[in-house]
Amino acid sequence: MIKKPTVSKRLVAADLSVGFPSRPAALKSLSISIPDGKIVVIAGPNGCGKSTLLRALARLIRPANGAVLLDGTDVQQLTSIEMAQRLGMLPQGAAAPEGMLVRELVALGRYPFQHWWQTASAEDGSLVLDAMRLAGVLALAERTAESLSGGERQRAWIGMVLAQQTSILLLDEPTTYLDMAHQLDVLELLEQLNRQQGKTIVIVLHDLNHAARLADHLVLMRDGVIVVEGSPAEIMTVERIAQVFDVEVELRLDTENGKPTCVPLRVIRP
Repeated sequence: MIKKPTVSKRLVAADLSVGFPSRPAALKSLSISIPDGKIVVIAGPNGCGKSTLLRALARLIRPANGAVLLDGTDVQQLTSIEMAQRLGMLPQGAAAPEGMLVRELVALGRYPFQHWWQTASAEDGSLVLDAMRLAGVLALAERTAESLSGGERQRAWIGMVLAQQTSILLLDEPTTYLDMAHQLDVLELLEQLNRQQGKTIVIVLHDLNHAARLADHLVLMRDGVIVVEGSPAEIMTVERIAQVFDVEVELRLDTENGKPTCVPLRVIRP
């Protein structure tokens, strides 16, 4: 039996191990407490377990050992509806059915709060409008999802998650395949949701500089374990980046936000 950690954090993983036939040790006895009301960024090299951890936190993967606790309850004891009412998850590469309008996509976020015999209420409609407004896609409401640019489409999916009205959002590499302008657009939206709405945001990012810029709390992973976590200023060192990414870098201080940025110099060969 897993002993529940005595912490006040809403979302906690305790001694979490996850394996697949191709990767028996995707996560190895990993524990993490997600700081409430913060932006938490998970970064690391390809295959280190970032997305696996995010999916385990969202109850999309059943762990081999350990537990994920949401408000003190093992998420495996919660139904899919209960999870969706308390935690929003945007997986990598989400795709909408062909012909679905943006307003219809965003309205999917209200389904966990509706009974099968009910149609959408006036309150649901109001919340969908609010979510589209927050995500910056209200003017796109009558457009089909496939007609949008990559950045607009990501904003529409974020609008769907916002319509769930959860205070915890999990996002798996939402900037993948976007150009630089759209990447910044999505990251600024997430920062706005945290600063103005107080949402706890856990996000997997591929770009370490984006991660350092956005994160209040940065988690660096390698080989299924957390190597280090803390503020970017505390944990981003030349030695630590070499240990995690096998890359030699030069660190500089961003004069605008005071956070570290890294310039890759060379791959460290074994």
